[in-house]
Amino acid sequence: MYEKDAFSAKVTEDYVLVVLDFPSGDEAKALVPNPERNEELKNKYGITGFPTVLLMTPEGEVFGRSGYTGATPEDYLADVVTKRAEGKAALAKIKQINAEFEAAEDKMAVVKKVAGLLANLDGAPGAETLSAILRKGFELDPENKSGFKLDALKALLKSGQSNDADLAMAVEMDPANEHGLMEAVVANAMDGLASLDDLEGFLTSADALFATGKVHNKELVSTFWLNSAFFCHKYLEKPAEAKVWAQRAKDLGVDEEGMEIINEILGSADPA
Repeated sequence: MYEKDAFSAKVTEDYVLVVLDFPSGDEAKALVPNPERNEELKNKYGITGFPTVLLMTPEGEVFGRSGYTGATPEDYLADVVTKRAEGKAALAKIKQINAEFEAAEDKMAVVKKVAGLLANLDGAPGAETLSAILRKGFELDPENKSGFKLDALKALLKSGQSNDADLAMAVEMDPANEHGLMEAVVANAMDGLASLDDLEGFLTSADALFATGKVHNKELVSTFWLNSAFFCHKYLEKPAEAKVWAQRAKDLGVDEEGMEIINEILGSADPA
């Protein structure tokens, strides 16, 4: 769609188009000019799936986000116009909050308010700015005397704005999954799967969650177990592990489509 004149001729009146490629094959990866910079930007903007389309200011402030929609070029352009108007208005409000934080004597009060805003942002612009404010709270209260850290981590994980340090902090704070942070960590690992190289890391996080013996969101966790079974069966050539994960998913309960995968795995013979 992006190559079609109906889209490109109009959109380039207001935007400079930048495309970053994240191929999965080794041959294609070798052709990426600056993979380190691509990875840096992916982490900075919380990219967890492809394709992801960001609308941003020249300063790098994101005011709109979307992915593949199947829309016509004309409808997609109309959506871009809407996102631009709504997104820039939302960014203005976020800047007000940032100014409030900078001017506040009691900055932790603003940090706590930001945690609530970020947790309910639901894809709206400004997540990066709010996340930056929230992380300043970790510096202001490193010993968590105000008790804000749990809500802050939940907000970062829910909004998709967590980085490696946030994830490590979540595991350290809730190793037994008493508050559901471990489930959120695994969800982030699953959402961030971009290539076969990421599967082992996902399975490691799934193993850590299973070891807690604690489940809050049964439907979500059964998806983790089912995906773990599928990955072991389909890609990693680990039939024994695939059966273990399949049985765990079955025990929690899955839908009809999931049961087809489970039955295939549990009924398959191990290779000689």
